[in-house]
Amino acid sequence: MQPEVFLDLCDKIENQYKMKSSRNMSVKESVAIFLYICGHNATQRSVMRMFGHSQESIFRKFHEVLDVMELMAIDMFKPDPTNLTQVHRKLQSDRHYGSNFKGCIGAMDGTHVPVMVSGRDQQRYWNRKNQCSMNILGICNLDMLFTYAYVGVPGSAHDAKVLALAMEDPIFPHPPLGKYYLVDSGYALRRGYLAPYRQSRYHHGQFQNQAPYRSYFSASTFRQILSCC
Repeated sequence: MQPEVFLDLCDKIENQYKMKSSRNMSVKESVAIFLYICGHNATQRSVMRMFGHSQESIFRKFHEVLDVMELMAIDMFKPDPTNLTQVHRKLQSDRHYGSNFKGCIGAMDGTHVPVMVSGRDQQRYWNRKNQCSMNILGICNLDMLFTYAYVGVPGSAHDAKVLALAMEDPIFPHPPLGKYYLVDSGYALRRGYLAPYRQSRYHHGQFQNQAPYRSYFSASTFRQILSCC
């Protein structure tokens, strides 16, 4: 994180979300502790030695910042209602992709974040790569801004299961009729979610001197893809 981004974050936490410095720890130090624990998966004991505070103080300040981050996420990770209904300006001006992807309102994907889990719960968080992780599903719009995030599903769950759970969330931004999210092959090709057509090649390196639609799609195949949206 760049210093100016860190300072802007601290100012927003202090001024907009009213977090106060204590006698022994400033807001900036509290945020630094929070980011260090999240970024390095550090233990309270190691952070205690690095920052020179008791484990009780580390625990309390971490959760104070976490509470603020949850409020900030509610305010920030939400789509503009027009993003779900109108054709994005980038697609309107794109002669190559605009007519074919005018129903696209963003992209959706999931990722695994390493976590430390003890006891019997550890098995549920063990993923297929033999790592202990948590699933995070994110949606971003065509401006590359996150509009939704779903956090907390154990790493053993498949992408389709994570999506099914996220869709039960009351604030999940379901695509309106005629609109869709671009998703990868971990998700099913279904109305509102455009996944790669199976047994077709998509990566840039596979189109050295050939256009992808002309080389690998027949007209009927391309119509089948768009009919799912």
